[in-house]
Amino acid sequence: MDNTTMWKICLIALFVSMIICIIIYRSLKQRFDLFDPYYWVAAIYIMVMVFAPYTWVVQEKVTWHGFPVLVSLPTASLYFGVSFISFTLFSIGKVKSKRHYYYSTLKNSEINVVTDDQNCQFNSALYGWIVWGIGLALSVAYLHFRGRSLLMALSFGQLGVLQEASEGSFWFLNQGTRVLLAGSLIVLVYDKKYPKLAKLAYLFMSIIVLSGGQRNQLMVVVLAPIVYSYIIKCKRPKLWKVAIFIFVAILALGWIGYNRGTFRTGNGTIQNHSLEELWEGFMVNIEVFFPGYTMLETVPSKVPHQFGASYLYTFIQFIPRFLWPGKPYPPVTNLLNAMFGDLAAWGPAYCNFSEMYLDFGFPGMIIGMGIFGAVCRNFYKKTFSNNAKLTDILSFSIFLPYLFQYITRGYFSSMAVEVFFMWGPIWVLKFFQKKNLKV
Repeated sequence: MDNTTMWKICLIALFVSMIICIIIYRSLKQRFDLFDPYYWVAAIYIMVMVFAPYTWVVQEKVTWHGFPVLVSLPTASLYFGVSFISFTLFSIGKVKSKRHYYYSTLKNSEINVVTDDQNCQFNSALYGWIVWGIGLALSVAYLHFRGRSLLMALSFGQLGVLQEASEGSFWFLNQGTRVLLAGSLIVLVYDKKYPKLAKLAYLFMSIIVLSGGQRNQLMVVVLAPIVYSYIIKCKRPKLWKVAIFIFVAILALGWIGYNRGTFRTGNGTIQNHSLEELWEGFMVNIEVFFPGYTMLETVPSKVPHQFGASYLYTFIQFIPRFLWPGKPYPPVTNLLNAMFGDLAAWGPAYCNFSEMYLDFGFPGMIIGMGIFGAVCRNFYKKTFSNNAKLTDILSFSIFLPYLFQYITRGYFSSMAVEVFFMWGPIWVLKFFQKKNLKV
């Protein structure tokens, strides 16, 4: 049996095992809910771990810029398949004998939410505008230090001139768009006095995010208010609408991928592309399986398991290097250098479970994916419980589309920062509402 045939069999076997898990999950949960995170996660993993590598095998694409990357496909598929079973089991949780889906309680939850907000003296809309202003200030400052102007951002690089960028990463300022997104969602939900102004603020934020070419964050920008609207109305979109949205999203992500260099630098003009080019632009977003394959050949033979160091770096990264000149670089930097040499500078992305393997090996994948399943289950349960608040639904509306970012760009330290800036303002709002502060 040649490698191509063996790889196809492994991927088909993985796909079948995942479908069986989905069927078992659906059977035990007794109904299908489109907004159940389990189905979103399963769909993303099928794209990333089955569909994308299968297209490479069919096209006989076995290298990435000269590096052989499919050698460990069978082992990686086995490890992931077992880990996905763990994710499924923890997503199921405790099964009750009677029908107990949380979606059925949403109408009662909606009544409780409205009552709580009416009795709350805290001005949530004003808070949202303050957060929006802070996010805008951070975003404009980041543009300035990167040599871009607000005019360049609003015109997608067609107006204004790119200046020389200042030295430094300015990663803190780069989180301004996440704060801006949180503020925009808050005013969109809470500002009933000036709803048109709130929609304009959201549109303004969307343009800022799009001009930065931040494709995955743009998915949150587009989907979060849609998910929120359906949940609060106790509805779900028709499957034909979902299919149309997916088709348009594929084309849009491909188009942004090809033009984001122009958006950021102003070099060239915005181009239209063929369907084949747009498809290739989309595939780049899900072709993140091969770093995980290569990681199996590198860890622990060349790079030892990190035993939590990559997760610990979440806290270390906040310490400025001028205060700690000897601050170590992220463990993933050494890993990528060992795997891809000079091409590591391209920053090839890997799936979230790859970092679990980097730190704790195959057992870490099983345990980590189980924890991931438990988080998804509890987030879903909390959102559709009888005591859910608008802030809970708002957080969940961000969580669903953010799953794509977390799974396909699985660097935990980076994800933790994004969570802090994107969800932080909403959590603070929930705290103020709970304390019933008068503003």
